[in-house]
Amino acid sequence: MPSTRSWVVATITLAGSLLGGLHAQEAGAPKTAKSLMTGSEVYERGCASCHGPDGQGVPAAAGGPAVPDFTDCKFSSPEADPDWHTVIEYGGPVRGFDRLMPSFRDALTSDEIDNVIGYLRGFCRDPRWPQGDLNLPRR
Repeated sequence: MPSTRSWVVATITLAGSLLGGLHAQEAGAPKTAKSLMTGSEVYERGCASCHGPDGQGVPAAAGGPAVPDFTDCKFSSPEADPDWHTVIEYGGPVRGFDRLMPSFRDALTSDEIDNVIGYLRGFCRDPRWPQGDLNLPRR
């Protein structure tokens, strides 16, 4: 079983390579509306390695921190989109989340961040939970 330190180093290395890969895509011509990544593309390239392909998170069996389960509507629906945007843009510590959540501000446009927020919202499949500021379940 790897130590927590080795897990942290591996996570930081993985996040750095993901950010580098996302950033490299922007190095060419300026982005146009056509070249923006969709929410699912952003998620697959920059989020799924930690948050899991199904949004349920990668198990913390390696001694790392537990990753939020986006399919848990109680977790994923109450926050307003600007709060999600801030965490994705500036990283976890800006809102008191884990420091291992990296900043994507140099890798994604604001529109791409909005696209992935829309995609993340789809992991909550219970229609009784409204998105954003209204955090009470519908009855």
